[in-house]
Amino acid sequence: MIAICKSNEAFEDSLTIYKSYNLIQLANASILILNDRGEIRWYGVDKFKLATKGSLNNSGNNSMNQSFQTDPL
Repeated sequence: MIAICKSNEAFEDSLTIYKSYNLIQLANASILILNDRGEIRWYGVDKFKLATKGSLNNSGNNSMNQSFQTDPL
């Protein structure tokens, strides 16, 4: 599963808006990812759009304006 950053507010130094991050773990309302600084950290799921890898590969475009297939929380 992929986490696409839709807001990096308060995390400008470690997250890039619209960037896709590989999801390591999903627990409660948090996700564990490898951030831009090379750190494995927990972030609130509200900062991300979750998508399956297949939905990104089939789209041909990673624009946030697209409708991605998401997994229920």
